[in-house]
Amino acid sequence: AFGEQIARGETDPAAMRAAAQGLGTMAGAFAPVAARLRKEAQDRAEQNAHVAALYQVNPHYVLLCTLDGRLVEANPAFYAATGMPTEAIRDGRIEALGSVFPLEPLFDLARRSLAEGAAIGGIDYGIIGDDDQPRAVEVSLKAFRLGGEDAVVIQATDVAARRRLQKRVEAFTD
Repeated sequence: AFGEQIARGETDPAAMRAAAQGLGTMAGAFAPVAARLRKEAQDRAEQNAHVAALYQVNPHYVLLCTLDGRLVEANPAFYAATGMPTEAIRDGRIEALGSVFPLEPLFDLARRSLAEGAAIGGIDYGIIGDDDQPRAVEVSLKAFRLGGEDAVVIQATDVAARRRLQKRVEAFTD
C-alpha cells in the first residue's frame, strides 16, 4: 500500500513519517524511490514550464494536434493571427480550422515525419487571418508520440512578415 502511495506521487515528508509509524524501519527502504520520484516530478514540471515559455514567446504560429484529429493547443501568435477562440482549439477537432488553416493535407507529411523521425519544413501553405485575408505561410512540422498518441507540432511562419524583417535587416546592414 505504501508503494502504491509513492507511485501516486504522495511522497512528501508527512507521508513518509506516517508510513514509518506502521512499517517501522522498512519504510526507510522506500525513501530513495520516493526521493527519485520527487526529482522526476520536479524535472517534468520544469520541462513543462520550458515548453510553455517557448509557446508563449514564439512569434510564429504554432499548433499542436494529434493525428487522429484532436486539437491540443496553440500559441498566442496563432490565436492572434486567426482570431480563433481558445475554446475552439483546446480539445477541439481539426474540422474547426477547416476554413482558416486546413490540416488534413499536412497529415500525410506528419505521418512521414513520424515514420522517419525527422522534421519536415519549407512547405508553402496558407492561413486565413482574423481580417479574413489569406496570408502566405511556410510550414514546418514534426510528429512524435505524446501520451501514447501520435501527435504533430506545426509551425507556420508568415512569409510577408519574414520578408519585412529581411528588408529591415538589409537596410540596417546597408
